[in-house]
Amino acid sequence: MGPRRVGKTVMIHHSIQRLIEEGIDPKKIIYVSIEVPIYNRIPLEDLFLLASEALGKKGETKGFYIFYDEIQYLKEWEVHLKTLVDTYREIKFIASGSAAAALKVKSNESGAGRFTDFMLPPLTFNEYIHLKDLNNLMHPSAMHWGDKEIDIYSTIDIRKLNQHFLNYINYGGYPEVVFSKEIQSNPGRFIRSDIIDKVLLRDLPDL
Repeated sequence: MGPRRVGKTVMIHHSIQRLIEEGIDPKKIIYVSIEVPIYNRIPLEDLFLLASEALGKKGETKGFYIFYDEIQYLKEWEVHLKTLVDTYREIKFIASGSAAAALKVKSNESGAGRFTDFMLPPLTFNEYIHLKDLNNLMHPSAMHWGDKEIDIYSTIDIRKLNQHFLNYINYGGYPEVVFSKEIQSNPGRFIRSDIIDKVLLRDLPDL
């Protein structure tokens, strides 16, 4: 779970790549984006059965990894997912969703003991520094605090670090923005299309 644009779908794609590299049969890995209009009115089990048939695995119920992205677009998704988990015990189901608060409440009500929730928040400043390959701006140090010595980080160029901190405050919470000069040049468009239009005018009314 997590807000839009923090990298949930990218993380799913990385997970799929990792499974393939570990030798999992690619035809036993299914990815479905529930945000696609044609899918968000079809029960999750039907999506799984249709996909397995298309992959030539009809009737098999073991060893699958099923990824449902943006699952909140399916009405009563938590009931569907609970049924799948109870019915197909040898299949791994992974779901992502943007409306984190609503998803957490629903999963606690209907999926107790069945679902494990993970929150993917926006980037921390430390993660921003790492992604921008700016680790050379800081180095481990120590200071005395009372009668103890504690570990801290020091910087060799506080002005440059502060400038990057301002950039982080303005743009850095979202990985896509960190590397996109185009988005940074017009942050209002990014906020309008991805936060106002999609969250306030689409996600919240749907929920």
